[in-house]
Amino acid sequence: MTRFLRLSLALIAPISFLAVAACASGAQMSALVPQAMRPHVTPQCTRDFSLSVTPSNANVTAGSSKTYQIGLTSLCGLAGSINVGTTRISPADNGNGPRPHQARYDLPLDANGKAAVAVTFSTTALTLKQTYTIAITAKDVSGGCCYGLTHTASVSLTVE
Repeated sequence: MTRFLRLSLALIAPISFLAVAACASGAQMSALVPQAMRPHVTPQCTRDFSLSVTPSNANVTAGSSKTYQIGLTSLCGLAGSINVGTTRISPADNGNGPRPHQARYDLPLDANGKAAVAVTFSTTALTLKQTYTIAITAKDVSGGCCYGLTHTASVSLTVE
């Protein structure tokens, strides 16, 4: 009959654990001592911002207008001036397509803060009744580490 003598010791601190097992019949002894847990390392945070536009799609009657909300959120402490605006409306409509209007284009963004602006797309009775894809682009124009950092969001506007 083989008898085992087992001794285990677990320390309350999460960095170590010791287990020792001895076999009485076979002069074998083993010990398991895992490496101390690595210190918690926070992944590098890269300064950035996110861009959102709501709603993502909307309908409007020709001759009317529709307003979208553009939102910016600072990530990892980015602060500066972000230029926001409509960069493309597709398909082109011979000058009668939806026209963007917004109060300001350069938005100050505080570190870990938020900023927003409304953009209104107006149509005329001559605007073709179809769905337009609209690209909204935001670009850091303040200089420093993130100058030129750009994000684009697409939304659609259906003219009825």
